[in-house]
Amino acid sequence: MVRAKPSDVTAIVVTRGDIDINPVVRSLCDFDEVIVWDNSQREDLSCYGRFAAIAEARNELIYVQDDDILVPANYLVKCWEGKREILANKKPEEEWRFLGIGAIFPRDFTSVFQNYTDRFGGGADFHRVSDVVFAYQHPYRSVWIGYGELEWSRAANRMYHQPDHYDVRITARDRVMALGPQAGTASSD
Repeated sequence: MVRAKPSDVTAIVVTRGDIDINPVVRSLCDFDEVIVWDNSQREDLSCYGRFAAIAEARNELIYVQDDDILVPANYLVKCWEGKREILANKKPEEEWRFLGIGAIFPRDFTSVFQNYTDRFGGGADFHRVSDVVFAYQHPYRSVWIGYGELEWSRAANRMYHQPDHYDVRITARDRVMALGPQAGTASSD
């Protein structure tokens, strides 16, 4: 079993630029590299910014999380077993596969987006639920390590409060399932 160290991992956080990102960045100080994709300063790609930022990463392992929580990410790295899978911080009973509360994966996993966008297109809805498109096309394992919420995590403008958020997620998940079996898509959750 190959164990990773935080120095082997690039951490990526995507943000709208409307909050103080410093507490999150400070919490990731053990990582070799931390990249912040600020949608207010770069092309606004919503959640897809975390994947666009991988092009700037030096490491083969990528860690991602949202900008409104603090995750004991070092513990998640310790749980990494070197498998070609997504390892996500997620409660076992949670229905959805997602990445926002912490996930580690190989950087080359992002090649799956082309299949989806060729068939269903890209655009704003794809950008905001790209984590669903990504997570449902790879082996996925979860461990629950918890997280702490920052004061803005429950703000009305957070994505999960938007009226159509779950409808768009459901559509993306259903579309991924319609793509059929692909390399690296076996489920483990």
